[in-house]
Amino acid sequence: MVFETGALSVWFYHALSAEGLPAICIDARHAKAALDMAPNKTDANDADGLAQLAEVGFYREVRVKGRAPEGTSL
Repeated sequence: MVFETGALSVWFYHALSAEGLPAICIDARHAKAALDMAPNKTDANDADGLAQLAEVGFYREVRVKGRAPEGTSL
C-alpha cells in the first residue's frame, strides 16, 4: 500500500503493518509534483497516480515515527 504523508499517515502505517500488509509512506511534496501532471484532479486519478509511482519505483519513502503511547498528547 502506498500513501502520502498526512495527518493520519502514522496511524495508517501502523494499522497496515499490524495486519502484516506492506505499507509505504511517501513524501507528499514529491508525489504532488508527479500527480500535478494529471489533467483532472480527482481522488481516483490521485490513487491511479500513486499506484503508477509505486510500480515504477519513482517515489521518496519517508520514515514513519512510532506511535505515541495511549493517553498521551503530542
